[in-house]
Amino acid sequence: MIPSRKEAKPIILDAMSDAKRHSSEELQEMIAAHFALTPEERLQRIGKGPHPEYVNETAWVLVELQQHGLIKKLDPEGFVYRITDSGQDAARRRLLGTPIPPRLSR
Repeated sequence: MIPSRKEAKPIILDAMSDAKRHSSEELQEMIAAHFALTPEERLQRIGKGPHPEYVNETAWVLVELQQHGLIKKLDPEGFVYRITDSGQDAARRRLLGTPIPPRLSR
């Protein structure tokens, strides 16, 4: 099952709380592994869009986290992010919810 943005946000923020640089590709793969997406789910698309649904949803989570000042894009033309001090606080205080445990492979 493709995770909702609400499910994915605390997981991504928690993963980024190590204060290291994280690429969107790395975070997409982390979400796919965390939710044990099947090969079919990894290919599932919405409409005729060029990207799988989980990739789109992860991208929107990153946009929303940026809009709330919890992460920042390190290069305006790249897709590498780092957590902000506000994001660290939100992750520590679980302001976006508690990350759900990883799903077991199906």
